[in-house]
Amino acid sequence: MLSKAVLLIQASPFVFLVIALCGCGGSETLPADGGQASPEPAGKAPAAARIEAAGVPPASEDGAGEAATVPERRLGGIAAIVGDKVISRARLRKKVDRKIRMIMAQRQVAAAAINRRRQELRTLEEMINKELILQAQLAVYPGRELEDLVVMTNVMAFVDREIDKLRKAGEKQIVTRQQFFEAQETQLGIERDEVIREIREKMFSEMYLWEEVYSKLDRFVAPAQLRAFFKNNPDAFATPEAVSYQRIKIFDDANCLEKIKGVQVGLQAGTPFGELAKAFSDEFQGNPKLRAILFNNKFAELEDFPFPIPAILKRLREGEHSGPDRAQGAFWFFKMSKIIKGEPKTFEEVQVEIENKLLTERRRLAYNQLIERLRVDTRVEIFNGPVAAAPPAAGSSPGGGLGGQRAPK
Repeated sequence: MLSKAVLLIQASPFVFLVIALCGCGGSETLPADGGQASPEPAGKAPAAARIEAAGVPPASEDGAGEAATVPERRLGGIAAIVGDKVISRARLRKKVDRKIRMIMAQRQVAAAAINRRRQELRTLEEMINKELILQAQLAVYPGRELEDLVVMTNVMAFVDREIDKLRKAGEKQIVTRQQFFEAQETQLGIERDEVIREIREKMFSEMYLWEEVYSKLDRFVAPAQLRAFFKNNPDAFATPEAVSYQRIKIFDDANCLEKIKGVQVGLQAGTPFGELAKAFSDEFQGNPKLRAILFNNKFAELEDFPFPIPAILKRLREGEHSGPDRAQGAFWFFKMSKIIKGEPKTFEEVQVEIENKLLTERRRLAYNQLIERLRVDTRVEIFNGPVAAAPPAAGSSPGGGLGGQRAPK
């Protein structure tokens, strides 16, 4: 039964896996007498110590963490209760620290520039939703443990698929399983056992979704619906022929952070990208004016660029900019000036693609309905404050926010 589900699971890119491991899984069993779960031992976990050493503060820039220790002591360190499981504040804080660390590395920003409260609320909702699905799936196998249902062979097959996707995307440094696990610990401080646990939870949740939810959806899409989508999205099916863009290249040296900050401040202030390139780019040392030129490349030529630059340039729309992103010992900013489109594809060429898009949307709606139903049928109590200011987590139901209240039975 598990092998069937594994075939259906689409392993996501490494970055997505990193995000997933930051925001889901991990709970403690609630004592049978309804009391509070035991707090974690005193002292900092190794990952938390590394986060602090890297400059991640225990509170957000809006001061949300300043008073966090008081309610945390008052509520016994519990962030939420889902069924008979407890999501501890310590574990939530640990995952939020990891997510902030990842954002700091990706965007080259200080922790103070990241809204910690928003990350906390999103992460907690993701953890609650994942726990709801895990408990629903475990109920199908009474008395069985996760380790028995998702064996190590399947976990390693998942890791192998991740490595293969990285290789195809141009990432050359992660080749073996050991290197994969080392990358998780280096980037996020997640040790091997925890990575394995959360991969198991991800695969087990996906198995439930595919077998109990998605497989029951109507897979028929009316031809009229397909043609209507094609007609209403004419630009979505034209393969780009060439791109025209500007770029800023900043060498990874002692002065890079100051230059990166200068570019970010300039972009926020609306300074023309070309002016920022002249002021901060490390290219064309003998002629700074050349830094503002437009680079023109055939779309197929982008594949020759170092990872992850091809993916960045392919996803940018006209007028959009990106960065900083690290590649070949430097940090890069890009601004897309023009996309020269080729001949649009015919309806027959994209019919399957449109069908998959519409079926994906059906699955998204089914997921939201599932979460709403599980929240009604399961005890959910949240002790993490209101969420009115926080946008819903990706994939969560519109009405599934966190409110510090118990869900109705």
